Amino acid sequence: MDSKVIEVAALGRPLHPGMLYDCRSDTFIPGVSLWDEAAIKRDMSVKPQPRSSFHFTAFDSLSEKANLLDVSASLKASFLGGLVEVGGSASYLNDRASSMHQCRVTMQYKQTTEYKQLTMTQLGKVTYPQVFDQKTATHVVTAVLYGAEAFMVFDQMASDDKEKQDIKGNLDVMIKKIPLIDISGSGRLVMSDEEKKKVERFSCKFHGDFALRQNPSTYEEAVLVYKQLPKLLGEKGENAVPVRVWLYPLEKLDSKAAKLMREIEEKMVSEVEVVMEQLHEASMRANDLVSHCDAIKVTTIKDKLTEFQRKFKGYTLPLLHNLGKVLPAIRAGSVEEQKLVDILKTHHESPFNKSKMSKWLDGKESEIGVLRSCINTVPSVPIVSPGPQLNSILFSPKEDCVIMLSFTSLEYHEPYLSSLSEYPASESEPRKVGETSKAALPWYSDPKIFKRVRSVFKVEHRQAGCGEWTVTDTSANAAELTIPKLRSSTEYQVRLTSTSAEGINVPGRGIQVRTKDPQPQMGTGEMRQALRMGIQQFTFGGEPVPSVLTLTSASAVPIFVSPAGHVLLAAAQYGRGRIVVTSHEEYLQDRKFLTASGRFIRNAINWLKPHPDDWVGVCGLGNLRDILCESGIKAKYVSSYDGTVGVFCRNAYTDSQADELLEFVRQGGGLLIGGQAWWWSHTNPGSNVQTMFPGNKLTGAAGIYFTSVYGEKGTFNV
Repeated sequence: MDSKVIEVAALGRPLHPGMLYDCRSDTFIPGVSLWDEAAIKRDMSVKPQPRSSFHFTAFDSLSEKANLLDVSASLKASFLGGLVEVGGSASYLNDRASSMHQCRVTMQYKQTTEYKQLTMTQLGKVTYPQVFDQKTATHVVTAVLYGAEAFMVFDQMASDDKEKQDIKGNLDVMIKKIPLIDISGSGRLVMSDEEKKKVERFSCKFHGDFALRQNPSTYEEAVLVYKQLPKLLGEKGENAVPVRVWLYPLEKLDSKAAKLMREIEEKMVSEVEVVMEQLHEASMRANDLVSHCDAIKVTTIKDKLTEFQRKFKGYTLPLLHNLGKVLPAIRAGSVEEQKLVDILKTHHESPFNKSKMSKWLDGKESEIGVLRSCINTVPSVPIVSPGPQLNSILFSPKEDCVIMLSFTSLEYHEPYLSSLSEYPASESEPRKVGETSKAALPWYSDPKIFKRVRSVFKVEHRQAGCGEWTVTDTSANAAELTIPKLRSSTEYQVRLTSTSAEGINVPGRGIQVRTKDPQPQMGTGEMRQALRMGIQQFTFGGEPVPSVLTLTSASAVPIFVSPAGHVLLAAAQYGRGRIVVTSHEEYLQDRKFLTASGRFIRNAINWLKPHPDDWVGVCGLGNLRDILCESGIKAKYVSSYDGTVGVFCRNAYTDSQADELLEFVRQGGGLLIGGQAWWWSHTNPGSNVQTMFPGNKLTGAAGIYFTSVYGEKGTFNV
């Protein structure tokens, strides 16, 4: 391609006159120059260029952000491929909305101070010609425009499309007023009460090249910062940074220098940008749907969405990696642009293309919408998941009626999710995805089920003062509403207050309903006695190597300490519940470890149980369920914590549901967990075991931590 001077945005990078630059990867080469620093300063031409400008935008697309920063198509491609690490005001490029309900307006302030360039005299006197032979750079920075930019991004969340339009209108009006707002002598903004009310829910993020004492987070703080910006560059602009730079081709100075062989066509850059925007939109939609599930406690659909998000991330990261590899290769001439075409073709034929993702997400949105409409039949009703909170409500004498909705057709095979498994975001030839079997008609689109749902929710004001509910006898202090021919596990628990349930005759009143009361607090000696009851020896043998536990809280108790002083078993009382920790997960899966016939495991379960009849959930611990069942303990395998058990058992190698499990224990549940951190430490060198090992994110809250230290093995007397 023709050698020409290229103008690019600095994007927070320290690009000063004389610095070498590689246009193939859009990276600068620090520490290497064609001239010594004294010569560069001596032959520098400096011209003042004082200017300032303001812009406002309500758009949040990457295209709009790039336009505001004056980013070229080629540089945009490098940013999309992860080649360019931005800073300062350019970090605005990374500030993307995370929700479709997010309303945004951005204000841009731009100021320039001076223009510096190398003279032609300097260009002809190369001090270090050997640089040309290294072929690490294609251009040299010959001119720089200095100044600073700032972006203030104002956000507010909307609950629906109508509110979104109202908020956008308020944001647009109030942000454009910022340059016009006065500040009183006391340093307060001169605003009417109505204006203050409009902005009270605005949040603000600041991305700038200006050094602030504290970044603004509210509208009022943003206005005060805006008024200070012109002064922050200093009287002589000494705090200015590179804003735009001009790059001179090295091949014009020496034919041996590396060259930019070709540029990426703008059409191809636009196609890449469209794909990235589509992926970002899918990510936002998934985030919103997860939030909707949390609001109405739909764990089944949330699990599917979480699986989609995990596989989505596993696809997009390699896709970006492939883009980052192919762009420099095309510019260097080592591969043809067809390579980029192939990557995009592979994407469009993948299950992550816009059409397939949108269709599946539309289905989840419809499904959630149907369930919300059912629940919203009774307004202002708290929704409670199965678990301690529901139990406390069932037990409360203040409640006249609890309606349990069983929407259990939510568990069905998802061919689309199956097609996502391990799909490669490869730069190689597109992989053909086999046609999945035609999916059955979703339950929420089935006319027969739809008719049944409507019949269940018909208004029966005369018979039941609850409104649109049919109440059936459940032989307990609750009324159960089930959709005909849907399976039987409870998915929703909807509570009616006594006022809204007035007039309902609930059979079975007075039957005792157990709840998860706070477990009694024990002293250290009592805890050890309960957990070591009937045990004479502990065996830490065989292949498993334990991990020493360390205790940092007075509530954490060492249940067994080896002769070498290693804590190998520990327990703690946390909130209303309890936790037991073993120094290797194998000790929970095989009777030959710890104690004969699993006595310690039985002691631990009995101590952890809030109530003797509670179920024990076992997640990924091999034979533990069988050991428990043979001991007469009600145990079942579960894929994750689902709120139906009193004790949850798992290994320490994942932090999934960490917050949910901690809340479960805090409210009175029991947690049995085993693992070791020495192997994790070996495979994650340099990582802080105490703060980053997954299991510690659970047990650490109670003051028990897995360490990377090997524990003592053997058979020890208690």
